[in-house]
Formats: sequence, structure tokens, C-alpha cells
Amino acid sequence: MSMRYCGLLLVLSYSLIGCSSVTTANHQLPDPTPLFIDNAFNYQSQPVETEEDIFALPDDVVRDMEQMVRPLPGAKEKTDALLNYIFFLKGKRLNYDNAATLTARETLRMQQANCLSLTVLSYSLAKAADLTVAFQDVQIPEYWTQIRGASLLNGHVNLKVKELQSPSTYGSTWFKNPGYVIDFDLETNKSHFPVRTISQPEIVSMFYANKSAQAMLEQNFNLAYAYLRQALTLYSVASDALNNLAILYRQTGYLEEAEAVYLHGISLHPKSINMKANLAVLYRFRGMEEKAQWYERQVEDLRLANPYYHVMLGHEAMRDSQISKAEQSFQHALALEPTLTEAMAGLATLYFQQGRLEQSEKYLKLAGRHAQSLRDKERFNAKLDALMTLQAKL
Repeated sequence: MSMRYCGLLLVLSYSLIGCSSVTTANHQLPDPTPLFIDNAFNYQSQPVETEEDIFALPDDVVRDMEQMVRPLPGAKEKTDALLNYIFFLKGKRLNYDNAATLTARETLRMQQANCLSLTVLSYSLAKAADLTVAFQDVQIPEYWTQIRGASLLNGHVNLKVKELQSPSTYGSTWFKNPGYVIDFDLETNKSHFPVRTISQPEIVSMFYANKSAQAMLEQNFNLAYAYLRQALTLYSVASDALNNLAILYRQTGYLEEAEAVYLHGISLHPKSINMKANLAVLYRFRGMEEKAQWYERQVEDLRLANPYYHVMLGHEAMRDSQISKAEQSFQHALALEPTLTEAMAGLATLYFQQGRLEQSEKYLKLAGRHAQSLRDKERFNAKLDALMTLQAKL
């Protein structure tokens, strides 16, 4: 499944990354109706947030933006004030939670968010503060999160605040680069992955796709379908929603319908490794070996060059008690990316489970040294302290 998760820290950065705009203004989007099988799901009564619900702010928060932020002189000062408002309002701190796909109101109330929720909240506050902003989709490599035995493919989004200059002597206005990026993920920004500017319908469709993935993990297939139907009705070419709809159909036994959605999605997104890989899994499940192998060959070379793919293979091998394979996968990931803390943490866990405590200590130290966020450093150091205490008792 696809979800818009992200890292652990907030960053205000002066972005030098170029943006490519994707627009469908002059192109009619395909009709998603043929993809739906409404009679298979009881979706009409399921609670799905409207677009207005997602971005709405409490009246007192809008007043705060108008009184505290709007009067400030420039985009940098306004963005600083906005971030301070989000993260330190009344002594509370906004915390990262990768499962917290929340509306702007919910994020303020619960003080937790993932990258998508932070982007939604920041957008709403920025508009109330009279800032000019753009949603950005960060083109990170394929990366998976393991939740309840399922592999969820991560995406990443953030919000760019543009610096708007005052009118010149010629009466025109212009945007000054660099701008300011509001983001949880320090590592993503440092790595300078390419980004593309995306529209509000795309962000909303991502919100619905996240919600559908959470519903599927909870076996609430009617709610998952309601979210995906809404996502594709709003933005019919949304790759996350198409992928999740096909997975939903596969999980509920509608295999031919799942195949049709995958093929449609691949026709729209021919570079989607994830959809091709999932379609190969479907074909193999159905005993269609030749078709499965054809798609597997398409994705193999690209995935083998991605260190995060080997981390996922390592976790899967650990789950299946394939110790040697797990070790090889984590080591292969480090050969491709020597500072990849996910691979180091995987090896530390693997060696700890085997009682190889010195090696586990070695990789915990490495992970702590290379961790990009303070929270990750603290997490690895806490595990290291616990390990050393255990060793002292032996």
C-alpha cells in the first residue's frame, strides 16, 4: 500500500531545489467510474472528511494568524512566527506520528502529525497569514514501513513558502528564490531529492489514500473503499489511490477488477515500479507465471539498486527467521548506502536476537552516529545504554 509518511524533525530551510509543475488544467482527466464496483461495498454511510473539513481552522486560530502573523514584514518573519505557533503554542509541542493522517483541526487538538498532516495544517495557517505557498511532492526512493505485517510504501510531501517582493518601479511583482520549506524531515531536505509542485486536489487525494491504507490495516474495507472512491472522483489519476484500490480489490477477492485497476494505473504512470511489482504478485497468485515474470523483470534492476529495498528484504527475512538472508540484505543495503541508519538498526536487532551483543553494539553506535534527527539519536543511544547494561550483568 502507499502512504504519505515522513521523517521526524521540522526544518525551515532556504530551498535551492528546482520545482517542476505538473498541471492538468488543459487536459481532461479520465473518468474513474469504470474502475468502481459500488455494489461490492457498503460505502455510502461511511464517514469521509470533505475537502473543507480537511483544511478548516478554528475561528480563534484564524484570528491569531490575522493578529500575530499577517502584520509581520516579510515571508521569513511570517514563516518563523507560523512555525513557532505550530510547535510551541501554549507550551505544547507538535509530535511526529506516522499514522496521524489528521485534518488541520485534529492536528491542532491532538498535537501530532505526519508529513501530510503537517503540510495540510501549515497550508491552512499560511493562507490565513496571507502567505503564498505551494504543495511539494518529494521524489524519494522507494522506501517501506512495516506495520502489522504489511509493507507500506512511503511518500513524502511538504510545503514551500514563496518570498513575494513588493511592487517594483515598473509596477510588477516577482518571487524571490530561495523560499522556505516547512517539513518534518531534515534528512529529506539535506539529500536534495527532486521535488514537483502539486495541486490541492492531489494533496487531498493523498489524504484519502492514507486513510484508505489505515482502514485496510484495520480490515474496514467499506471505509477504505469510500476513501478511495472519493480520492479518484476528485483526482482520477492519483497513483497512490489507484494502487490502494487495486490492493483493496485483491484483498477482498475481486482479482480481475484488481488487474484492471493496475493496468489502468500503469498506463497513466508507466514508471510506477510499485504498481508493476504488485501486479506481478497478483499474476503469480493467479498462476499466470509468464505475465508475472514479465513485470518482475521490469522492476528487478531498479529495485536492486535501491538500498531501501534491501532493508525491506532484510526485515521480511527476519520475520521469516531467514537469518543469513536478512544479514546479507542489510549488508547489501550498507554497501549501496554506507550511512543508511535503517540498515544499521536492522543489523543491530538481528545480532541482538542471536546473542551477538558486541556486533549489535557496534551497529547501534554507528546508527546513533549517523542518525539525522535528535529523536533517532536518542532512540539509538537508549537502546545502546540498555544493551551495555545487559552486557554488564552477564
